[in-house]
Amino acid sequence: DGELTELELDDDNGQWVYKVHLQNDSEEYEVDLSADDLSASNEETESDDDNNDTEDQFSYGDAIPHDEAVQTALDEVGGELEGWTLDKDDGQLQYDVEVTNADNGNDTDVTINAESGEVMEVDN
Repeated sequence: DGELTELELDDDNGQWVYKVHLQNDSEEYEVDLSADDLSASNEETESDDDNNDTEDQFSYGDAIPHDEAVQTALDEVGGELEGWTLDKDDGQLQYDVEVTNADNGNDTDVTINAESGEVMEVDN
């Protein structure tokens, strides 16, 4: 039970996994969920009595859908999806989408404003 602080899709040993980070007044909670069937594969809870900071919390409904952010990143730089993260950075809700270039194998990070869908930064 808590508020969302980070949501990530990552390739974990050949399996796509959602990493969900939540927090409430007294603890932080992380769970890994299979992208195939949403079964939990790893759960961690950490007590944090000083965890009164709510500026990193958000609702997924405040962001554009992740598939739109991924498509924007692929349209911007091409390549293959390596994963993405949705969280707040300096109060701005944003997606960080990692893409690998099929030609040279280099990674590119595309930062997308999660509220407007606009590309904020491309980092090779």
